[in-house]
Amino acid sequence: MNLLPTIAVGILTGAACAHFAKNQGRNPRLWFFIGFLFGIFGILAVFILPKMKKKVPAPAEATPLPAPKPPAHADTFWYYLDSENERFGPMKYEALQNLFKENKISSQTYVWNEEFEDWKRFEEITNK
Repeated sequence: MNLLPTIAVGILTGAACAHFAKNQGRNPRLWFFIGFLFGIFGILAVFILPKMKKKVPAPAEATPLPAPKPPAHADTFWYYLDSENERFGPMKYEALQNLFKENKISSQTYVWNEEFEDWKRFEEITNK
């Protein structure tokens, strides 16, 4: 007859131990059995041990951003204005991009091709 109360106390201490272990980031199933077998000593062990640190997933290897898609009119001839409003061109869109990468023109530089009615800033054609 003493077996039933012993099992009931073991289940209660195991459940309490599992609950506290889960709150501290530990495996609740393992700690249920520790609490079931060792009773109050299992619960005390959960509180004595330091909290587990959450595992932070390793950052994924940085993938380079895809190159911006050239505008539909990229195969036309391009012109640009420098700071003194002197016109340069004709050139391909790739040459214009290279000038931007080399900081010879900025996003505020005005550019034009045959399909435009008026000059546009370089940033306006690259954001589309």
